Amino acid sequence: MSVQNVRAAIECFLASDKEEVLCIRGAWGTGKTYNWKTITRDLRDKADAIALNEYAYVSLFGLNSISEVKTQILQSMVVKAQIGDTPDLTTFSNVLSTAESGIKKGIIKSVTSVLGSRGEALVSAMGFLTNRIIVCLDDFERKGEKLSNADVLGLITYLKEERKCKVVLLLNDNQLSDRKTFDSYLEKAVDINLKFEPNVQEIGSIAIKDNDPVALMVRADAETLGIDNVRVIQKILRLVRRVVPMLEKYSPSVTTNAVAVITLYGWSHLQPELAPPLEYLKRMNVYSSHKGDQDMELRWRDLLMKFNYAYATDFFLVLLKGVQNGYFDQAEIDRFAPELARTDALSRVEKELRDLWAEYHYSFSTPQEEVLDKMFDFFKRNAEFISISDMVSIVRLFQDFSDQRWDEILDTYTTVNAADPQAFSMERLELGGSEIPTEIKERIAKAKAAQKPSLAAKELIRSLYRDGFDPEYYEAASQLAVEDYECFMRTEDREEIQYLIFSLRQYLRTGEPQPEQHIIMDKAGEALRNIAKESEINMRRAMKTGLIQRLDAKEDTHSSLATIKSDPAIPSPGEDYGESK
Repeated sequence: MSVQNVRAAIECFLASDKEEVLCIRGAWGTGKTYNWKTITRDLRDKADAIALNEYAYVSLFGLNSISEVKTQILQSMVVKAQIGDTPDLTTFSNVLSTAESGIKKGIIKSVTSVLGSRGEALVSAMGFLTNRIIVCLDDFERKGEKLSNADVLGLITYLKEERKCKVVLLLNDNQLSDRKTFDSYLEKAVDINLKFEPNVQEIGSIAIKDNDPVALMVRADAETLGIDNVRVIQKILRLVRRVVPMLEKYSPSVTTNAVAVITLYGWSHLQPELAPPLEYLKRMNVYSSHKGDQDMELRWRDLLMKFNYAYATDFFLVLLKGVQNGYFDQAEIDRFAPELARTDALSRVEKELRDLWAEYHYSFSTPQEEVLDKMFDFFKRNAEFISISDMVSIVRLFQDFSDQRWDEILDTYTTVNAADPQAFSMERLELGGSEIPTEIKERIAKAKAAQKPSLAAKELIRSLYRDGFDPEYYEAASQLAVEDYECFMRTEDREEIQYLIFSLRQYLRTGEPQPEQHIIMDKAGEALRNIAKESEINMRRAMKTGLIQRLDAKEDTHSSLATIKSDPAIPSPGEDYGESK
């Protein structure tokens, strides 16, 4: 039943003074208790909405005897006007001071004069006090081991039939022990049996009452994922509220992405039996499937694509660590969040540039000067985010119209990107067949020569997969020692090693490798040989790369690399090394 239908049934139950038992069943975290407490508190001040004058709410969690349950009922009793208030001496005094309870007060004094002020006295008096009251028993499935289902249902029957009470039982029937026996007793004891099944929109509204932008984002993301647990959503919101202040200096899209990722990872962490496994989320990549993840992809791929989750970035993994630890590290966030902010800026710049080119090509009403002015202004504002290929296209546009501002555009590009080696890499442009004007070639070559980076060993190795077809980098990397490659493989994380291996494999897939590239593969193979000697598992890992087999074949036969057969199951970036089948 929906929240609205359950509320209507509860209101009807409370408005009647007829002794009866109401059972509300539902999965853990769907908001059964919250819904019950909200409704009863809303109705307490409305005339004739609640027929009986006294009420007690008791959680059975950890209770091991009927005496404990009875004591809790007595201690929790409040008058109707105080439903929802925390029981204390004042609320209990109000129970005893009502006109109807005058006799009850005398009975308490009589019993305690005989039995003293011990707990037994209160339990003995309980039979006189629990007459025509509303009793809510919650957490039935979490009661103590010594308290049987039959004992509780027997008490419920006694309260209804002998004390003329109205009894409400809240439980998660998915976690009941001895379900068969419980069902047989329940059928006899319960008059109204409701299944509380709110939809994800109702769950979100129960879990999050706030309407600020962050709360609304979490609620919307939870609905998209189908999270149907109030407690889980509330815990996710608390995590999100801890990290949002740390992201204030970045673009709004960084916050939006962080909220979405924490919602996804929080769900997986808090409900691993219902959500995509964290290990799958860390390795999945919409651009390349892992051969062992077919079942996972059938179950989760469509949902994750709908949620715009493509793969786990370094920034996302920092957020995952925060979800698992319960706190976030500002230094780690500041290390990786800028890259996400840059990605967002790149998307914005790409869209703006597409619109400008569309206006140039397809608008017959926009004059030349306006087109060029807009393009010039765009470039000056976004030079750091513009690729070398886009820069070349823009410069050629200005040259075609004999607009000398092309010189300023090129100068701005080289100045802004003076510290970025990849900004001056023309090899890919030339491989793609792009014709680069001589003026641009000379200026770019001059800017690149001015950089001449002197990189440490690990940075040189990283350059193999960041810009592995640039001769400047693979020539320098070929001079490194085997120990440098071995150190890299032993100390860097899994993703870095994957990218390195994949990039080295690419040398064999793009025609005849250069001599320096052969040297790099030889040294990487030697490093893997050393690592493979240490253990069986490292041997299996190293052999998966194919580089040891390549080196063995080269040494044994001195044959052409074109005849070398290596393991075909080499994972691409974003995939894991799995066992061969």
